[in-house]
Amino acid sequence: MYVEENHLDQAEWFCKVDYDTFFFPSNVKYFVRNNHWDPYTEHHYFGHLIKHRQRGREPMIVGAAACWSRHTLDAIADVYRNMPMGSMKGERGK
Repeated sequence: MYVEENHLDQAEWFCKVDYDTFFFPSNVKYFVRNNHWDPYTEHHYFGHLIKHRQRGREPMIVGAAACWSRHTLDAIADVYRNMPMGSMKGERGK
């Protein structure tokens, strides 16, 4: 939410990268250009999605690096902003 509120106009792609992970911006640029993705009008996410969870439970986005298009970050910030706070059920607190 902070990035969306304060830095959305500063980039086309936003990536969360763990401090101990190698990250090459030139590879991201090549990847998104090669796919002809428009960060301003199209929703895009790339990173790791685990699907081996219990049946009936939604997959979870995890991993050392995840990237969002500007359009996706703008939209997902509202979802995060409206999430209930304080619950220790499910994935919260883990």
